[in-house]
Amino acid sequence: MIRLKNTLVVAYANDISHIIGEIFVDEMTELPDKDGIDGYELVQGSIARVIHSGESYVMDSNGIWYNADGNSGNTGNAGDSENVDLSNYYTKSQTNNLMSGKVDKVSGKELSTNDFTDEYKAKIDESAPQSTTYTKSETDQLIISKVAEIVSNAPSDFDTLKEIADWIENHEDSASAMNSAISANTTAINNKVDKVNGKGLSTNDFTTAYKNKLDSLSNYDDSTIKSNISTINTSLGNKVDKVSGKGLSTYDFTKTYRDKLDGLQNYNDSQVKTDIENISSQLFGLGNRINSGDDLDSYSTPGIYYSNNASLSGTLVNTPYKTGGFRLEVSRISTSSGFLQKLYPNSKILGVFFIRWYTDNAMGEWFRYSGETVTV
Repeated sequence: MIRLKNTLVVAYANDISHIIGEIFVDEMTELPDKDGIDGYELVQGSIARVIHSGESYVMDSNGIWYNADGNSGNTGNAGDSENVDLSNYYTKSQTNNLMSGKVDKVSGKELSTNDFTDEYKAKIDESAPQSTTYTKSETDQLIISKVAEIVSNAPSDFDTLKEIADWIENHEDSASAMNSAISANTTAINNKVDKVNGKGLSTNDFTTAYKNKLDSLSNYDDSTIKSNISTINTSLGNKVDKVSGKGLSTYDFTKTYRDKLDGLQNYNDSQVKTDIENISSQLFGLGNRINSGDDLDSYSTPGIYYSNNASLSGTLVNTPYKTGGFRLEVSRISTSSGFLQKLYPNSKILGVFFIRWYTDNAMGEWFRYSGETVTV
């Protein structure tokens, strides 16, 4: 399986991107031809990593892969590094540096000769905030809507102010009569009350006699009723609520029972908490620090162990990783003496981990597992 990880586009022609690429394959026999990846053509300087063997290959100007690690073997279209000068090829670090200075190509866009900086953007945002500024389209629509409100459903002969003014000028008598009628209607309306649904004029007027009668009424004295209610509440305070299925107990809760309860002590769970914290530290924490100069072959007890930096890792024996800190997990794989070791480097860049087994009274070799970068 071919996985293309990093690319640097050096040319584009006939819908094909000519790239310096970094690819990963499971076996050396999967090394592709220079045009073996859809949409791309690999050029001189491309790098291939073979996961199972750990070997690296580079491509020459003829599209031939050459072993870049000095190991023997040239299966497929891979050549021998002893017969080629690699001084003109890009290393992975050089390729990554070149890639960091590039931007992705977007259809319909290109680099601008005049950069649109943060300063320009802030100036535009300050001069025309969206919350208080209308666009041309919004302004046009607002004008249209306001004109429509004025015209409403007027006939076509009177749907402009000019047409209305011309009619008034040519029909002064009619306009004067209309003004008089409007004035009369206004006076009549002012002598009316608003109609309310469900209400009408009353046939029984609220007269002065009714008003005087209401004025003579006094507030009701409820002090006696309040006193009676207070007496009832006092009596209820000496009662308990009746609950279905329950009644008064024949066994009183005596002082003896109370003293017995007072003598009980809360359970001391401090040791249990300590044990849980220790277990949690082993499962999810750093675990135990590995001593300088230790041999990882001797770590057979299940648990979590760690080296916190390259200085300590560099002193250790039988470790596959010495250039940084790491986490070591040891777990049983059978009821006998067999166990499993997993080593996780403290590096987000590598994307690898190592694993080996101890079975049949012998420690196996370390295996290196690599992942691919996933963009989310």
